[in-house]
Amino acid sequence: MTQLATIGNPHPHYAVILTVVPGDDLDGYREMCQHLVAKAKTQPGFLGVEMAESEISVVVSYWETMDAIQAWSQDAFHRIAKEQAKQRWYKSFHTRVCKVELEY
Repeated sequence: MTQLATIGNPHPHYAVILTVVPGDDLDGYREMCQHLVAKAKTQPGFLGVEMAESEISVVVSYWETMDAIQAWSQDAFHRIAKEQAKQRWYKSFHTRVCKVELEY
């Protein structure tokens, strides 16, 4: 993905920031990310996503509400993907949730 998310103007909204130090074996990782993004796009309250990969990968997803984030975190496919990522693809990671009150 090589474009910025177009959120529009729902302020405030929320950003979920996933920062990852990838492991050495990333077999299947990109495919899983593609499936996760496609699934997230179908979720109520999803606004967009941005990704960058380097020594540290960053995925930022944008959501209308905290309830939408909570629902996504409980999605069965998302939960399986998170467990696989922790076990197979991530050396380390952090997830942060931020309230976005302004963008320009």
